[in-house]
Amino acid sequence: MEPEVLVALEQLPAAERRVIDLLIQQGRSIPETARIVGKSEGHVVVTFSKGLAALRKIRRDLEHVPGGGVELANFLKTAAATVKSEVHK
Repeated sequence: MEPEVLVALEQLPAAERRVIDLLIQQGRSIPETARIVGKSEGHVVVTFSKGLAALRKIRRDLEHVPGGGVELANFLKTAAATVKSEVHK
């Protein structure tokens, strides 16, 4: 994973970071993630959405830096597409 993405993820609350890790980095499904974290599927989706929103804000803050936010933007696109396809199964 790109250093910029790792730094951004470290800024998230632990619950959001864990859900993103399970869904995106480990490729778990929403039901699997819910079982692992001991929460409902809806809670997992909301937590994931909050995490992505926080990462989008971090990305916007990096826009003034030359080349800043590119890796994070790519990660966000992949993450959003992955979970969108999972939700619509």
